[in-house]
Amino acid sequence: MSADAAAGALVEIDGVSKRYGDVVALDDVSASVTERAVGLLGANGAGKSTLMRSMLGLIRPDEGSISVMGMGIEHAWDIRRRLGYMPEHSSLPMGMTARDLVVHMGELGGLPRRVARTSASMSAAKARASGASSQAGSRGGGVEGAPMKVRIG
Repeated sequence: MSADAAAGALVEIDGVSKRYGDVVALDDVSASVTERAVGLLGANGAGKSTLMRSMLGLIRPDEGSISVMGMGIEHAWDIRRRLGYMPEHSSLPMGMTARDLVVHMGELGGLPRRVARTSASMSAAKARASGASSQAGSRGGGVEGAPMKVRIG
């Protein structure tokens, strides 16, 4: 990647790899994003969620580096305050409960995982106390090939 291309980049991804055991989720991914809104499109298992979680500092790549608006992912809280992401569909991701989603969104909003879990548990207790149904524990289904949208800034 040229220095000129990197200079105007809002997101800079350089040689990022991530493995889960024998599964390679990201393999030497490099990209320079200069637009404020982009979409990631790919089949299930293509690495879209892994890349987003890496950009947000929720997981660490095994190799390579990522910077968002000039900040490395060690500044995850500041990045998550400025970067938003929206899946195409509002359904729960495959295998994720509503509580899991609330915890995940809390982390995206900058909460430490422990605080996000506590807040989600308190919210679920309030919902149960108000007579809400028990659907908070049901799991959603994913949509194959669903794009994710990203807004920066």
